[in-house]
Amino acid sequence: MKIGLVVNEEKKKAVQVGEALIEKMKERDLPVFISQEDAPGFGDRGTPMSRRQLRNEAELLLILGGDGTFLHTARFFAGSNIPILGFNLGRLGFLTEMEAEDLDLVLDNILEKKYRVEERAMIEGWVCRRGLEIARVLGLNDIVISKGAFARIIELDLYLQNIYISTFPGDGLIVSTPTGSTAYSLSAGGPIVHPMVEGFIITPICPHSLHARPLVVRKIEKIEIKVRRADRRVMLTVDGQEGLRLVRDDVVKIAAAEEKTLLVRFSEKDFYQILQKRLNYKGDRG
Repeated sequence: MKIGLVVNEEKKKAVQVGEALIEKMKERDLPVFISQEDAPGFGDRGTPMSRRQLRNEAELLLILGGDGTFLHTARFFAGSNIPILGFNLGRLGFLTEMEAEDLDLVLDNILEKKYRVEERAMIEGWVCRRGLEIARVLGLNDIVISKGAFARIIELDLYLQNIYISTFPGDGLIVSTPTGSTAYSLSAGGPIVHPMVEGFIITPICPHSLHARPLVVRKIEKIEIKVRRADRRVMLTVDGQEGLRLVRDDVVKIAAAEEKTLLVRFSEKDFYQILQKRLNYKGDRG
């Protein structure tokens, strides 16, 4: 089985776990294919490949580095039908399911095909300026329109199915997938949504209004956000990583993407178990 390995070499623990993982793969006579863009220092430990080569040849990807590395990898491999699995390396994370001490369990279950593949919806957006489409973006977590650090309050008009809903004055709007409901949207006061729910969450960021509330809409809805009033620094960001500057009267059209992200899941791990562990929920069981 061709297993690709993506390691964030900037994280010390990711490097340490990566070295241990490679040794365990060799013990099982598994070939090691390493993303040379992400971990050039690992080149002598396996077969270095470009991400494009991995996209064409890998059957499964293991990711070491955290949610940021996971999101970056998910976008690049979107639509490739390659399932991916991330390891939690000590920080709060909902995308990285397995712990570093689970290396043997993971490899044995993969070899014995004791895992399932979970399909996660992705989100895409188009930026239209003066009637022309100038950019397309793709994300797993969210698309965010927000003001810059020193900008004034911005105003964003929200339309659903071509119907004007409201104008949101404040710091911006987040449109997230259910997967992204536990990311920026959660910190802005949005609801936690099970990742298999088919919909989007629209969450205002620091709204300058008593009536602004998060919305949960169907994934088939046509979402449009128009920059009604803006200072010089209004940004569209995808998964908190890619950015594009917006200007007044720009329109951002958002919809469910055709591309999907495929996640490796083990039957003993459930979303609610991960939720309880990550958020440290404690209740009265008596």
